[in-house]
Parts: sequence; structure tokens; C-alpha cells
Amino acid sequence: LIIVVADPVIEKGLDVAPEGSVFILCIVGDQKAWNCADNAFKNLPDIAIPEIPMLMKLSTRQKLDNIECKNEELVKKFISG
Repeated sequence: LIIVVADPVIEKGLDVAPEGSVFILCIVGDQKAWNCADNAFKNLPDIAIPEIPMLMKLSTRQKLDNIECKNEELVKKFISG
């Protein structure tokens, strides 16, 4: 359910992305695949995804967690800065 709430917030946040920004949507599998402890996305050395949804800046590894992704102000600030 968090993804359903966060998705439109993230979409709106993309409106303030700096020119030339790249947004990568990573599909981590269905719920059964995601809940599996050996899900590859949970175990990637440099960019492990501990929860979904999550926003991350690859250059800095700065992240917004699944609760923060529902907050439009935080998402816009994260994406614009």
C-alpha cells in the first residue's frame, strides 16, 4: 500500500528535477520475490535496496525511505537538490 501512496508523490516530485537528471525505475519483482531474503536487489554491494519504495541518488548514496517517499515536500526537496 505504501507504494500506491508514494507513486503519485514521486511522479509530482520529478517535475522539479534539475535539467539533465536521470530517473531510473527499478522493478524488484512481485511481492513474493521481494519478500525472499535472497532477492538480488536487497543484496547489491553498493546500492542495496532495504525497502520499497525508496529514492536514492547514486552519486551520493543519499536515500529517502518508504515513509519519506509519501511526503511531497521531502520528495521535491530531495529531487531538486
